[in-house]
Amino acid sequence: MSSSARERLYHASLLSTNAQRGTPYPCSQRDINATEQFSHHNERPFVSASRASREIIEHNDQRRSPSACEQDAIRCLARALDEAESGPWGPDLIIKCFCDLDTVFFGGVLRGNVRVGWGSAHELAMLEEALRDNYGITIHTQPGRADIFLNARGIFSNPNAAVSLFRAIFSTMLHEMCHAFEFVRVRPDEHERDGHGPQFGSRIHAVDRRANELLGLEAVEAWEFYRRCHTGGRAVDREGRRGFRV
Repeated sequence: MSSSARERLYHASLLSTNAQRGTPYPCSQRDINATEQFSHHNERPFVSASRASREIIEHNDQRRSPSACEQDAIRCLARALDEAESGPWGPDLIIKCFCDLDTVFFGGVLRGNVRVGWGSAHELAMLEEALRDNYGITIHTQPGRADIFLNARGIFSNPNAAVSLFRAIFSTMLHEMCHAFEFVRVRPDEHERDGHGPQFGSRIHAVDRRANELLGLEAVEAWEFYRRCHTGGRAVDREGRRGFRV
């Protein structure tokens, strides 16, 4: 992808998302609004980290029969990814797909409890250090709530980014959604301190495996916990080389 095309995508990421404009996707404005504001009180009881992991593993078990709603979401996501392979797409696509990704991989737990967006210049400036080597970041804002920021400048200005850039964006979102799930579902006293411990690894592995089988997406990168060790919240492989947290 040319640098000018990447620059256009960057500027497009700063625009508001509207169901009737931009990249076509069968979602409603209500779905988009659910990514912009907390729509209700998080009434689900918090559970232990191990139980939350079991929920994700069981939900993403390929032997489970998906509901009709989930099957519709899978078809919509698969069609959108196929069309983006050969046609135009914009940064709004990942926002429009969020509720369907939540339905398919997280059982709809995140909707209304997680705000999602391409970080504004002000927000990204505040998060500059945390986002230096990251395509995205998840912030625990209040009990049972989280914000996911995607790093538009980091993604669209990186000449070494994946050729299939939109798939890298989807993979980043799945990764951040795994973080958000912990903040939404797990008791605060059982949150993993570095964010990438064994419970997170169990969840993201289950999501990664199903995402790959259903949509050809990856949520687990080369540095994940069972392939790498972590030091100071940044990925360091066993030979000591630093990697990117994507």
